Amino acid sequence: MVKQRLPSRIPVWAFLIRTTLMDPRQTAAKNILLLGTLLTILGVGTFALIRFDPAKWTALIPAAFGVLFLLLGSVAQRQRAWHPYLVYTALALALFAFLGTADGLLKVAALFSGEDVKRPAAALEEAITAVLCAGYLGAAVKGILETRRAKVSESA
Repeated sequence: MVKQRLPSRIPVWAFLIRTTLMDPRQTAAKNILLLGTLLTILGVGTFALIRFDPAKWTALIPAAFGVLFLLLGSVAQRQRAWHPYLVYTALALALFAFLGTADGLLKVAALFSGEDVKRPAAALEEAITAVLCAGYLGAAVKGILETRRAKVSESA
């Protein structure tokens, strides 16, 4: 594995996103683990921001998805024989999470246009979850297509 140096002209967060989510040399399991970590932090962080109100437990839904992604990613790293199946399972789970939270994007757009939105914190959390899952879906589909192209070119 080639170590990459941090360029001095881009922010650290942009470098991390480029080298983990968008770099096809990284394994799919690491991308799944990254998504799981981000969703878990988002869910627990939002629940903490609403002061751990038990009536608003739905703030933990992204954390539940995050834990599932963490489980899938950790097993995918350890069990190479199951790796393709776990990657496709994570892809389906991310699609399910995206479809379930995509309306949060519309709510946030309405919120920024000045309209009154019921539960703006929940809308923002849904939108962030949708963006994270969409980013993972794009990176995962790109990785799958590149893997298939490489296999075709090797066999030719």
